[in-house]
Amino acid sequence: MSLLPPDFHFLRPDWLYALIPAALLAAFAWHRAGRGQDDWRGIVEAHLLRHLSVRESSARGKWPLVLLAIGWALAALAAAGPAWEKVPAPALEEVDPTVVVMSLAQSMNATDASPNRLTAGRHKVDDLLRRMRG
Repeated sequence: MSLLPPDFHFLRPDWLYALIPAALLAAFAWHRAGRGQDDWRGIVEAHLLRHLSVRESSARGKWPLVLLAIGWALAALAAAGPAWEKVPAPALEEVDPTVVVMSLAQSMNATDASPNRLTAGRHKVDDLLRRMRG
């Protein structure tokens, strides 16, 4: 059983690669905060080490990085474009191309069609375009 609806997808899934730096940043923040007094163990004597308040300052220092990682991840997910319904991309629609060729020879100025053949042809092209647009 899936937690996501079956028609859930991302419009721009390549943006999900931006989650990798967010995960690395979060891992770095947790690793950095977990060290605490271990860095001082070789420098400070053991009976003084327990009075050292390094752990509190390092815990406070991890939150900006964790919040940055969370913000980064949310921005990457938003940029990926989560969607629940498939919207066809207009660039991928199949449209049959239409080409209109009309002669511009001197004979198009003949007046056997009202007012002349060129104007009648232009009206027919306008009608064709109106029908194609719907």
